[in-house]
Amino acid sequence: MILNIGSYNIRHGADAEFDMRVIGKNITDHKLDIIGVQEVDRNAARSKCIDSMKLLSDATGYQQYAFFAAIPLQGGEYGVGILSKYPFVETERYLLD
Repeated sequence: MILNIGSYNIRHGADAEFDMRVIGKNITDHKLDIIGVQEVDRNAARSKCIDSMKLLSDATGYQQYAFFAAIPLQGGEYGVGILSKYPFVETERYLLD
């Protein structure tokens, strides 16, 4: 099996005016199986209080996603996420110094 794995810095959605469908189309256009997503907001004021990973999951059709908060931000959280076409067995967040 060949896996297509990518990494995407979404800049909290600002470049797409917080429309996760635009970012989702970039992902599906590249036919990626697993995507690490950086600079993700969840419920932060600067990104219109959206849950970016949930909306990316909806936009791509990837049922498996996870968000890992790094810091609190403007009433929400900021961190990283992962999208996958394949089920997760387990997810865990590791904080690095």
